[in-house]
Amino acid sequence: MQHLFDEWPRVHAALQAAPRWLVMLDFDGTLAPIVAHASQAVLPAAAKQHLSKLAASSGIDLAIVTGRAIADLHPRIGIDGIEFSGNHGRERLKPGSSQTELDSSVRVIVARVCDQITNQVASIPGVYVEDKGLTASLHYRQVPAEFHAQVREVFCDIERTFGAAIEVAEGKCVFDFFPADGANKGKAVMALLAERGGAAEVLPIYCGDDTTDETVFRALPPDSITVYVGSGETESAARYRVGDTTEVAEFLGRMRSLREEFHTSGVEPLPGR
Repeated sequence: MQHLFDEWPRVHAALQAAPRWLVMLDFDGTLAPIVAHASQAVLPAAAKQHLSKLAASSGIDLAIVTGRAIADLHPRIGIDGIEFSGNHGRERLKPGSSQTELDSSVRVIVARVCDQITNQVASIPGVYVEDKGLTASLHYRQVPAEFHAQVREVFCDIERTFGAAIEVAEGKCVFDFFPADGANKGKAVMALLAERGGAAEVLPIYCGDDTTDETVFRALPPDSITVYVGSGETESAARYRVGDTTEVAEFLGRMRSLREEFHTSGVEPLPGR
């Protein structure tokens, strides 16, 4: 997994040759730095500026693919022209629409999971249970280290109690709980790509930083530009990596500059890759 900017001539050529781009991004740890509490996350000014320009550019479809609920994330972005896939692909908000599409049948199991987690972690300081309606998360970034084993015991107990009714994943100081409906970020991204004619019509680009983003890295075609955000020591199915959210913003800026060059020169990308 090479650093994206070390391989920039290859990446630049792929971008330049593609008639359209489908740019898809995770939020926490990718666009916005990881913070102590999920409610504190803010989209940095540089990333927001680049996203605004990209969203307004012809030949680019822009989507945020996140574990957050869309109702939580949409106001944090505040940019028109972006599609949102929330709750790991279980809800969707198209550009220009105010109606979130979702499958409400899974809410009952998620509510039960949240109730049991809340009861079991009541005595653990710093823990945060996030009920996102269609999924749930148990955050322990603010939990003292001596209680981490207790948090993991709760996670394991929930997994045993609900069995095949739920799926679970471990991220960065977070345990995620999903209804066993088969939805994930990878399937959500492939649906976005299929609606646009597949990789023959658009160049898929995805940046993500956590275990749930690996479903995307594994699902997208090999010629896609997939970027893991984090340490080079971490194993990932992505083709490239960047170190942090600042470098993601730089990547967005480079894509923005390339698109502006097309518009200024009047020369559009080649009709194929």
